[in-house]
Amino acid sequence: MTDLLVTKDLSAGVENRVIIDSVNIRISPGESIVILGPNGSGKSTLLRAIAGHPRISIFRGSVFFEDKDVTNMDPWERNSLGIALMHQNPPRLRGIRVRVLLDKIASKKISSLNERVNEIKRVSELLDIGSLLDREFGAGLSGGELKRVELATVILQRPRLALIDEPDSGVDVDSLFVIASAINNLRREYGSSIALVTHTGNVTRYIDVSRGYVLISGRVAAEGDGKELLKKLFSEGFKAFVRRE
Repeated sequence: MTDLLVTKDLSAGVENRVIIDSVNIRISPGESIVILGPNGSGKSTLLRAIAGHPRISIFRGSVFFEDKDVTNMDPWERNSLGIALMHQNPPRLRGIRVRVLLDKIASKKISSLNERVNEIKRVSELLDIGSLLDREFGAGLSGGELKRVELATVILQRPRLALIDEPDSGVDVDSLFVIASAINNLRREYGSSIALVTHTGNVTRYIDVSRGYVLISGRVAAEGDGKELLKKLFSEGFKAFVRRE
């Protein structure tokens, strides 16, 4: 089976500062992987480099999506191919209501207004955000509510690859369970591949991940079976993956 996404010796960062160095990962169609690492290890930078975030500079290496070199593509071009990013700290959009935002995103995949209304209703129920639809996306939402709304925007894109950044950061147990259930639904409903970043591993208690990578100081320190990596993390912490000279 051809890999959906491959990074080859990818080095990237902000301005002239290298944050990830020679990172090689791969994701197969329909697969869920976990990317682990302590704070500051480069996990978010890796996802942003894959998505083509404008603040991230790629210094060396390549990103391939469905065998196509997307390294120099604009973020909107990558998104049109099926790559969607859920940020760790979602941007706040002042002056736009949640319902309007979701409809605008859904309209790119669903032309029928009735079908969009039904799909937005389904996703809203899935993420328990029905009471938030008439709220402003940029104000008055808690951290957990903001993450759930942004995950709704990802689901409505029906992505081939969903890059999910720290969904378990700063959310309570109830929100965590709802978010994890929605991520599982994304994979079941649309066959999306999932690249899940977490430094606690908590969300993976509810999501089945086949493989995983551990980033330490911007480099891949370990890779392999996701459950085994998580087991090692929970029992020994990230010090278990630090290479000793």
